Amino acid sequence: MNRQTRWLAAGLAIGGIFLWLALRQIDTGRALATLKNAQWPWLVVTLLAGLAFNTSKGFRWALLLRGVARPKPSLLFRLIYLGAAANLLVAHSGELLRASLLARRSGASASAILATVAVERVFDFGALVVLSLLAITLDPRVSGTLGVAGAVGLVIVLLAIAGAFVLLRAAPWAVRTGHLLVSPLPSGPREWLLGQVRRGRVGLGPLLNPTMAAKAGLWSLVQWGFVVAAIHTSALAIGVHPPLTGSLAAFVAMVIGLTLPAPPGHLGTTQLAFVVGLGLVGIDAESAVAASLVYSGMVVLPVLLIGAVLAVLQSVGHPRAADSGASS
Repeated sequence: MNRQTRWLAAGLAIGGIFLWLALRQIDTGRALATLKNAQWPWLVVTLLAGLAFNTSKGFRWALLLRGVARPKPSLLFRLIYLGAAANLLVAHSGELLRASLLARRSGASASAILATVAVERVFDFGALVVLSLLAITLDPRVSGTLGVAGAVGLVIVLLAIAGAFVLLRAAPWAVRTGHLLVSPLPSGPREWLLGQVRRGRVGLGPLLNPTMAAKAGLWSLVQWGFVVAAIHTSALAIGVHPPLTGSLAAFVAMVIGLTLPAPPGHLGTTQLAFVVGLGLVGIDAESAVAASLVYSGMVVLPVLLIGAVLAVLQSVGHPRAADSGASS
């Protein structure tokens, strides 16, 4: 069993547990019946919010890639959807897929492109910290769960910035220490590892560039704001009106769940996040599950369909220099 298969198996197991936890004490018939009266205008808004999330994600990635590669927007957004669809099948596989495809099409360093993807995750956790703090400020009912999540996110962000500082602005003694640490490795793997680090460093630049960091941070808040909006409108579609803090709490719970191996379509992970998050503000579990199914149908499913169409058409399968601009 290869690593990807093991990861998928772990995701299926965790998703099954999460789905059981979400459904174990609810009337599933009532939850499904609620969907029959879903209001189509809110369904459309949820769909648009999901598409806007991926669009803003593309703009943020283009910003982070400026020092590495400058692909055409058409290529960039195809890669975003292909990566997102891959993530929905095997969790976290999409990042490697879109980075490797862009490296192949642009000629840029794969290590540097992967570094920009890692930087994306840092800004994602930064957005989680800000949105958690917003929710805690507005509603003390969510402070317990979101306070812990925000604190963990802040630690991750600070560690990432410290790591980028060491790699990009290391003192001579730090460089010598790094070489000393890898010296026990055989010469081949050691030189490969050092080469990957040297090539990847450029992709970490936005973390230490105040202007770039501010712009990427704003894009991150916009990007995840669309997810919060999609969660909120999923609830509105079934006639439930949670406070905004409930949608923020569901978003935070979803991010926490998706850092683990997740099942295809995030089934189970999404349902438990809605039950936990919306439950903090008094929404019953049946309504939360019904809203989660709206979210899965209007946000998750379209990404899978778009990604499948792009894969079938092999839109990024054949290198064409015209798809990429100047790269460094």
